Amino acid sequence: MTTTTALPTGATGTNPIKALNDFGQSPWMDYIRRDLLTGGGLKKMIDQDGLRGQTSNPTIFEKAITGGQFYSDITDSPEAKKLDAKGVYEKIAIRDVQDATDIFKGVYAETKTATATSAWKSHRCWRITRRARSTKLGACGSRSTART
Repeated sequence: MTTTTALPTGATGTNPIKALNDFGQSPWMDYIRRDLLTGGGLKKMIDQDGLRGQTSNPTIFEKAITGGQFYSDITDSPEAKKLDAKGVYEKIAIRDVQDATDIFKGVYAETKTATATSAWKSHRCWRITRRARSTKLGACGSRSTART
């Protein structure tokens, strides 16, 4: 028996990624880079592709940090000279997660759900998850507590 499935186009038009929203699915992106946040790329993916969340990890951040001058405002700052590599990394990662979450606020307002999320995991398995209304910090596998 052969089964064929066509990608749904849904009520949102011809974009099959955005059409996933019509079927209760929330597409996420496992990538973050400063210019996506500041140049409108993330907002465009939210609006045109129905992106509902974003996550990243140390390897992705490392490639973004070393792949250009996107983070030179932090890495070249006098404050960064006083921090170890982990401190600089966390300063960059936390700022990007906070900024991404601000961009996802429209998704939260539209859906009234917590799908509008940007998350990041660090080397030591600590995580910061920032939703449109709160920030949660916690160790992987433990219960996170909300912080406003």
